[in-house]
Amino acid sequence: MEYRPDPDASGAGNSAFDLVLTSTSSSDCALAGIPGVYATDADGNRISAVADASGPNPDAPVILVPGARADVRVAWHSPGAYGCAVGTSAFLVAEVLDAPDGAVRAPAELQVCTDGTVMMDASAYTLL
Repeated sequence: MEYRPDPDASGAGNSAFDLVLTSTSSSDCALAGIPGVYATDADGNRISAVADASGPNPDAPVILVPGARADVRVAWHSPGAYGCAVGTSAFLVAEVLDAPDGAVRAPAELQVCTDGTVMMDASAYTLL
């Protein structure tokens, strides 16, 4: 997974970024719904709440053929607007499959609320 900040989406304490997933499997894989996105520290401990789901849940899974890519757009809201305890992430995680090893992560330093306050919104998968 790759974290791609979008500086053009910034304004009034809000921003957005993209999480780009690439299929490294030798067979098709299905991505269903909206992934659970959250921040972790360097040791992999979750430090933020899971992002809210933004928009409708798709009727059908997105099918990735080997080598194909999909994007998840995430809206980020400044922790300063919530008055919450703040920490800096080392990674962003997306839970993409309902399986013990169904999460992927990417390095990303973001300020996040560490007290359970939800301050991100994740969208459904979009094929690239």
